[in-house]
Amino acid sequence: MSAVPAAVEPVEPYGRLQDPRTLVESLPPRCREVLDGIVAGRSNKAIAYDLGISPRTVEVHRANMMRRLGARHVADAIKLALKAAA
Repeated sequence: MSAVPAAVEPVEPYGRLQDPRTLVESLPPRCREVLDGIVAGRSNKAIAYDLGISPRTVEVHRANMMRRLGARHVADAIKLALKAAA
């Protein structure tokens, strides 16, 4: 008997199944602004200052953005953003 139920099998993150441009465009505006800041190489603190929000709020938007893109690492999110821009 398996410890993992059959209904909980690993699935491909939905971010890899969709067009990068569609994924990035589907982000809420604030998550998109945070992604743009990350791609520009800015820190959470610098992004927060630019947007007039707290660094903790940037962390929340960043986590939501990563989940929506299906990215496990920031590098994955940056790759998607660059592919979407191309």
